[in-house]
Amino acid sequence: GFCLPTATLDRILSNLLDNAHAYGAPPVLVETARTPAGYVLAVSDHGSGIAPRDLAAATRPFVRLDPARGGNGHSGLGLAIVERLVLRLGGACEIGNRPEGGLRVAMTFPFDVVPKGEPHPQAA
Repeated sequence: GFCLPTATLDRILSNLLDNAHAYGAPPVLVETARTPAGYVLAVSDHGSGIAPRDLAAATRPFVRLDPARGGNGHSGLGLAIVERLVLRLGGACEIGNRPEGGLRVAMTFPFDVVPKGEPHPQAA
C-alpha cells in the first residue's frame, strides 16, 4: 500500500465523492491498485459523465460545466483542487468518461510518495 498525508487524502476523496454524489449516479466506486507507473487511486460514478468537449476544462478553477446546476452550492473548485493536490505530490490526474457511462478520475502517485521506513503520523 501507500500513504498520503491525512488532510490531502481527505480533501481528495471528499471532493471527488461530493462531485460524484452531486453530478453522478450510484454506485460510486473507489479503487486502488499498484501498477508499473505507480500507485493508483480512482473514483468512478455511473452518471452521464462530462461532455467530451468539456473534459479539458474540468480542472480549471471556478469552471461550472453545467449552468443548470448553479444552485447546488458548488463553486467549481473541486476537480481543480484535486488535480493540484495530486500534482503537488508528484502524481498525475486523469479525468475521463467510462465507456459504460459515468466519470472516472484516476490519480497515479509515484512509488516514493512516502519513503518506506519513515514514520508519518499524519498519513492515512
